[in-house]
Amino acid sequence: DLRAMMRAVVTSGTGRAAAASDREIAGKTGTAQIGEGDEAKTVAWFVGFADDLAVAVVVDGGASGGETAAPLVAEFFANLDDPVFQAVGEVPCVPAGADWPTFQGDAAHTGCSLAEAIEDPELLWTAEVGIQAWLNSPVVAGDTVVVGSAGTRRAGSDSTDGVYALRLTDGSQRWFFATSNDVNGVSVTGDVVVAVGDEGSVWWIDLESGTELGAVDIGSPVFGYPAITEDLVVVGDSAGVLSALDSTGSLVWSAQLDGAIRGGPASDGTLIYAVSDLGDVHAYDINGFRIWSQRIEPANADGNVLPIVYGAPTIAGDLLIVTYTVDGGPSGPAVIAYDRFVGQQAWAGSDPGQVGGEQWANVRSSVAVAGGRLVIAGSLTSGPQALWSSSGEAAWVGTSDVICERHWASPVVMGGLVVVPRPDGAVYGFTAEGDLAWRFAFPAHTGTARLTTCSDIGGSIFGAVADLQATPAIAPNGTLIVAGADQYIYAIVEGGK
Repeated sequence: DLRAMMRAVVTSGTGRAAAASDREIAGKTGTAQIGEGDEAKTVAWFVGFADDLAVAVVVDGGASGGETAAPLVAEFFANLDDPVFQAVGEVPCVPAGADWPTFQGDAAHTGCSLAEAIEDPELLWTAEVGIQAWLNSPVVAGDTVVVGSAGTRRAGSDSTDGVYALRLTDGSQRWFFATSNDVNGVSVTGDVVVAVGDEGSVWWIDLESGTELGAVDIGSPVFGYPAITEDLVVVGDSAGVLSALDSTGSLVWSAQLDGAIRGGPASDGTLIYAVSDLGDVHAYDINGFRIWSQRIEPANADGNVLPIVYGAPTIAGDLLIVTYTVDGGPSGPAVIAYDRFVGQQAWAGSDPGQVGGEQWANVRSSVAVAGGRLVIAGSLTSGPQALWSSSGEAAWVGTSDVICERHWASPVVMGGLVVVPRPDGAVYGFTAEGDLAWRFAFPAHTGTARLTTCSDIGGSIFGAVADLQATPAIAPNGTLIVAGADQYIYAIVEGGK
């Protein structure tokens, strides 16, 4: 039959170079000529299948299907089980040695770095900078750590509200930019810090000196992190308005979403994505033209339950990833993926193999990209969880001896290690397969430590701890910057260095 004939092409015909030892690949090679004379060129191709997967490879200018296209098919199937190849589209991580200029490292919010993983954590320095809650994640530009602070009283005005710049080497203060209310997200572009906060302002601050370069009043508090493209600063506010500003602070365009924008927008430099807390998902081009919109419909909850979205969306290859919470908690992974170009739902998180059992809970943070997996950190769990980005199905569930009622910090990935700060005052490192590699606890500072809702496996509730809520940053030299709601920020390095 046709299957047998196509199988013979690979076992004994022109497609022998497509053979892979662990799969029965069948297919057909082909070579075509396009053009005439000096303009003529060949196009080589191979079309085939193995198991339930079909593949087509076309090589423009290839010598022949058997010589040029077939080896690529063998390479594809040989690497198919590698997590890196299971991602949907290419997902670039922050290169080793590069800055971490915004929340989760880039405007796409991938949360992954190619920096070498920390295997034996050691505390380098501690600095007091005011409350660092889930809206106050640090960023790093060169040898400077920048963070927005909620001061000593969150959601209220005090003299320590503002933006802090610290030296990466020792945590000493480089400058402090004072504001009249909490500063939330900060991003760095070139030698300029862009900050937003509860005042409803966007500030442009000189990175070197801390001098104000300009400011504009948005009119409503801005909770999330600014997304910066080549020409625009894009912010979302509590009134659900997405504003695109130029370098002078002038409004270029705006759009209205249903509900507050809590996590801030994401961008690949060409398209801009925003999600409201009521699950209104929008995609715009750089000129403000709406490409598509969707409304989140939780797959893991009662159909009458409305979702609440806290985290920023994440661009993962061809997908836009959104996490959510629902009253009563979800019955599976609280994650939805959309085709980010057309808006069609690609998948909803699922656990057909019961990998997580009863571990699934609300997700208030954003995902991090780990090869072909997406890592989430939910509440009422003892560790992070991972889904396959190609299907949304559960890949693994990480476990520890600590369960926390609420979790806010987004995970980050460095050199394959999944790093998760947790409300018990410790930062955790998990392997790419979800095994606990280490737990590093910070001291509880008298007067600023916070009571937590974490408990150990035996049910004993923790006392006052550092309460880590902010998402960490990875510095160009591999230093891990972790911030807590206990008003302190910490730098972790590889032990012995």
